[in-house]
Amino acid sequence: DSAAISADGRYVAFVSTANNLVANDVNANSDVFVRDMLNGTTTRVSVDSNGIGGNWVSSGPSISGDGRYVAFATTATNMVPGDTNDAQDVFVCDTHTGAVVRASVDSNGAQGNADSPVGQGERVSLSYDGRWVGFTTSATNLGVPAGNAVMHANLTGETQVITEQSGSSVGPVQLSHDGAYAVLGVGQPLDARFESSGLFVHFTDAARAWWWLW
Repeated sequence: DSAAISADGRYVAFVSTANNLVANDVNANSDVFVRDMLNGTTTRVSVDSNGIGGNWVSSGPSISGDGRYVAFATTATNMVPGDTNDAQDVFVCDTHTGAVVRASVDSNGAQGNADSPVGQGERVSLSYDGRWVGFTTSATNLGVPAGNAVMHANLTGETQVITEQSGSSVGPVQLSHDGAYAVLGVGQPLDARFESSGLFVHFTDAARAWWWLW
């Protein structure tokens, strides 16, 4: 499975099925962990806000630039109260406070009605400061048709559209440093200059874009 590293290389987020990396790991599922390479400590982050491990598999981690926030996907139903959609969801853990929030929700906090991200084990993406998390979704109630990509603001709760394609596949999302741009693969042409599908860069308007003129 995928792993992710903070900007300075101190923190590494990864997936493991081992049950001896932290104490009381008794859920018999794959979990997401963070290794502090400086202090030599390992912490499990695919837990609820009380530290209870997820009751199903977790995967696809991404970590913020300073290592504070870790986003991941899980089919566990005990990460937050009210998780009743029977679907894979995206969560973000604040490793400083232990708080865990669900990101695969609409701007009013309603849970997605299908898997996010689309693929099992598909990596999600965080902006450098951890404010924005981007992911694909099969849900139809997050503001886009099923099979598209969205991004969620962890501080404000806003969910913003990245793509609104119909009849086309959308690949995993990678956000830029500040979340202003999203890179992803799309199974149909989005640029009139090109006739084929491919990788595209989308301006999300989540942050200021600078253009140098000379």
